[in-house]
Amino acid sequence: MILRPLLLVAAGFGVALAFVSLSALWQARGRLPERADVILVLGAATEIDGTLGRAAVARVETGVALWRQGRAPKLLFTGGPALPGFRAHGALMADLARRLGVPEAAIIVEDGAHSTLQNALLSRPLIPGAEVLLVTHGYHMARARLSLAWGGIRVTGYATPGPFTGVRDLLREALATPYNAGRVAAWHVLGWAGVGADLRLRMLAQAPGKRHHRG
Repeated sequence: MILRPLLLVAAGFGVALAFVSLSALWQARGRLPERADVILVLGAATEIDGTLGRAAVARVETGVALWRQGRAPKLLFTGGPALPGFRAHGALMADLARRLGVPEAAIIVEDGAHSTLQNALLSRPLIPGAEVLLVTHGYHMARARLSLAWGGIRVTGYATPGPFTGVRDLLREALATPYNAGRVAAWHVLGWAGVGADLRLRMLAQAPGKRHHRG
């Protein structure tokens, strides 16, 4: 008796996220700014050997292409290590950008974030007051924009071109969005209760292994 309502709720989240994400994808491609201050490229899961996964590579290539078009003078790559002993996503993406011809002076790296909410809070001090062009995949765009806006970063989104990634990613977003909302609420409640910012920041991290492909 309980399973059916749960399935209906999950399906509702999936449909809602599909609509919002596809809407964000459509809007992003039609409203690119003439110029921003920074192109912010969000990390994605690594492969089992710690190298960049296909999604992350596609995001870097998109960010570099926008940089070459003169959309912004700087590229910010954000993301921490998937697992202890691995290199951070931000550092790996920056390495790829260098190989693609981006000079060191144009690269900013944030290498501590383990969630989109942490991406927002840890990136903001690196780009204070910047107009930001956000690069991520369409299925992730809605949640990413909400997270960065909550963190005080003004963004215009640009979805990485590519094929539809499948129901799994949309379902993950459907679950992650209310989960993020709960964590944001907890962040503020704990702040009012006097809990320090460092502890609350750690609370916003998802399990590191979720940013790692296991096969």
